[in-house]
Amino acid sequence: MPETEGWGVGDYELLKILKASKRFSALIEVHAESSPIIDRFVKSFVERKKTEVSNFYYTRPNIAEEEAVKRAVFLAGKSGGNLYVVHTTTAGAVKIAAEARKRGVGVIIETCPQYLVLNKNVFEKKDGYLFATCPPVKLQSDNKALWEGIKNGNVKTVATDHCAFSKSDKQKAKNDFRNLRFGMPGVETSFPILFSEGVVKKRITLKKLAEVTSQNPAKIFGLYPKKGCIKIGSDADLTIFDPKVKWRIDYTKLNTNCGWSPYQNMKITGKTVMTLLRGKIIYAQGKFTSVRGYGKFLKR
Repeated sequence: MPETEGWGVGDYELLKILKASKRFSALIEVHAESSPIIDRFVKSFVERKKTEVSNFYYTRPNIAEEEAVKRAVFLAGKSGGNLYVVHTTTAGAVKIAAEARKRGVGVIIETCPQYLVLNKNVFEKKDGYLFATCPPVKLQSDNKALWEGIKNGNVKTVATDHCAFSKSDKQKAKNDFRNLRFGMPGVETSFPILFSEGVVKKRITLKKLAEVTSQNPAKIFGLYPKKGCIKIGSDADLTIFDPKVKWRIDYTKLNTNCGWSPYQNMKITGKTVMTLLRGKIIYAQGKFTSVRGYGKFLKR
């Protein structure tokens, strides 16, 4: 992350953290974008007075992520540490990690639905400011490569990076990428999109969908077999899903109350009917039914 945003970790610090992760069997999650590259791109566009949202992608292009992933993977290899790259967006980053794993480096790649179905063209829209995430969505070729990465196992998990800024918050950008609010809602629409765009369109199998959204995360984060499978002794966490229902995403009918959806009017095949947590129905017919306080601490 850019140091100017107050989130940056230098190479020395990351190396120390990765070394510690080896000693304690910890997993280090990294948001991989190169601060020096981004800062210079931003400065270049500001100097030329080209701060429109339509230029946002070009301030954080593919190379900014790929260079950071390559550096983090190198440090993980030298330290023997355990690396998990969150919300990966580019074909190059997936390839770098895949090649490193063949050399024995402990690196896991995650992506999100927005990086599978959206691309930089969204920033050309009148409301392009709504689609700003960090990292931003990239190219159609990256969409394709990420789907292929899920299929062949190089992308191990699909998360959401859910961050539900309201539409009014997002509008504060005023068509200036320096004012963008990074993040979009995604939890509620994640599984239907993955099923509709992945399974229905034969990009991935239903088994692979279950792996990247349930089984793999449970194993990676030390919750398996309590979570992530259907076995005697496992929690009865189940989703009843109708694979034939056809519908359009409409933010006014979602539970996420932020006033917009990045997938508004997207045609979807398949819809969640019911969700059970530890055997108890917590969601049915589009509404949450469980009382607050039913959550339970999970020891890894």
